[in-house]
Amino acid sequence: MTRVTRVQYAPKPIRQRLTFQGHLIGCTDTSFAMGADAATLGGLIVSEAQVRALSDEARPDPAPPGLNLAQLDRVAWRLHVDFFNRTNDTFPDLLEELDAHAAIVAQLWYPGIGGNPIGHALYLRSRSGGRIKGVDPVKGVYGTWPEEEIRGAMRTFADKHNVTGLLWGAFRRTPWLARNQE
Repeated sequence: MTRVTRVQYAPKPIRQRLTFQGHLIGCTDTSFAMGADAATLGGLIVSEAQVRALSDEARPDPAPPGLNLAQLDRVAWRLHVDFFNRTNDTFPDLLEELDAHAAIVAQLWYPGIGGNPIGHALYLRSRSGGRIKGVDPVKGVYGTWPEEEIRGAMRTFADKHNVTGLLWGAFRRTPWLARNQE
């Protein structure tokens, strides 16, 4: 009997490095870059700077300097990557996409997960045992957060932007890969 070990492709974590007016920016750009890598199973590697350059805001707007999901949608179109702006969709919808192996860019209020009082974005890739795995671009390493922390931080950010649902986007669902075929 052949036993196949299934694995999910994991892009290399990226730490955001873009700055504007002395402040670190580019969490959404960085999360998108990791998502594009995941959605193409490593076939497309872009940097946060390339994502920014492909956007309609190559030079950051001082208020706010971050990219939004509509801008990411246009970058995805330019890169020929399937990305779906899911603004106003619910947290259960996000969990469904994670369970189906979609990479997620989630915009949230950073203090909700222990960060500074700013809007922020994470790259999310999977969930297990009530925790969500992904990369915080400020840290540039994989970590996990309780689902309820992510949900709360996303809700707070959406409320600050008068959005009924949440602010997130999903890349195409990716297949499992076989690590071995013993």
